[in-house]
Amino acid sequence: MLGRFLLESFVAVALFSAQRTETPSPHSRELIIGVLESPAATPDIYVARVAFKLTEKGWESFPTDFDTPEALRNSFHAYPQLVHWMALYRGSEIGELSGIRNDSVAAYSHVGMQKIGLECPISRIGTTSLEFAGWPCEPTYRPLLLCTRKAADPDHWIESTLTKKEIARFEKHLRTAFPSTPQRWAQKSIEIGQVFESKKRNSKLIQVSLLDDSSDAAPILPATLETTVGDEPPASDDKVFFLQRHGEYSIVGPKLTYLDAADFNGDGKSEIVFMLQAYNRDGYVLLDDQGGVAKFTWNYH
Repeated sequence: MLGRFLLESFVAVALFSAQRTETPSPHSRELIIGVLESPAATPDIYVARVAFKLTEKGWESFPTDFDTPEALRNSFHAYPQLVHWMALYRGSEIGELSGIRNDSVAAYSHVGMQKIGLECPISRIGTTSLEFAGWPCEPTYRPLLLCTRKAADPDHWIESTLTKKEIARFEKHLRTAFPSTPQRWAQKSIEIGQVFESKKRNSKLIQVSLLDDSSDAAPILPATLETTVGDEPPASDDKVFFLQRHGEYSIVGPKLTYLDAADFNGDGKSEIVFMLQAYNRDGYVLLDDQGGVAKFTWNYH
């Protein structure tokens, strides 16, 4: 099914080229954010996925709640037909490409996908791994952010680390904010994952997993915990992101992997995009500087 979707890319690119002269410049079109993906089944081929758009109310996700087979087949009507993209990596533009929607959607995991073609002009970053594998759990290349206008990262989010003093302070915050029995905490091993820092914003993003000696132990983070992401209560203590700003901590949400940051709407402040990887659910989460959130997610069955 996915193979057919990708092989049709040659026809799609030809059609896009024929219609390109009738398409307005990317700066005059709707402001859209997407993601350049390498599907797990065919990691050597790229597809684009349309995810977010800027509206008068702020950032919103494109719809994914197509709850019948007929609604799924016709879901392409909710997406733009042609998009000219700028590809970003670490907040810098690395190239341009064009995508055309697939006017037939047969799987929920294909919602929002666009055909790019086998000759994608964007170089892949790194090698295949499980870091962004999602629910399929097969090695894939790192996804890249796409935008319909030029964008950069004025907040300069960069990969960072925590000092021993910062780790001790963060662990103290975890034990204080989420009290449990000494025995429960004794069973936990605190593992720091991704850390990103913006010195301009005096902020750090910290990914933490609370690993258990026992596979059937209950998570310390409560299922009723209110997070920035909102409706993603921690089903486990796995890959939970915290935002440390001016010395204070707030929880962003679980099952998140940092993807990239850029100022997409031109307000001088960077939006941050995470990949959500949960049980039977993958997607992307956009977080703006004011705490606004947009989520684009899909299920597999």
